[in-house]
Amino acid sequence: MSPTKWGVYVASFWLGALLLGPVPGITRSDVSFSAGPDVVARLLVGNAVLSVLFTLVGYVIAFRFVCAYRRRAIDVASILE
Repeated sequence: MSPTKWGVYVASFWLGALLLGPVPGITRSDVSFSAGPDVVARLLVGNAVLSVLFTLVGYVIAFRFVCAYRRRAIDVASILE
């Protein structure tokens, strides 16, 4: 498994535990998909929140690039006329 996946899993679990509370009786070394539904719930909630946040950031960046490109394309077309 790549280091990126581990980073996403850690961030997802941390965020899920922040929102849903800690898992009783589970230490950091016990955190895995086989540790139970409480851990999986925190991973899924954290992952869903992270995905929405990254989607919004990506949309804003892409929208700004498209707007800047369109402004530039219109300026270039008007100069050629």
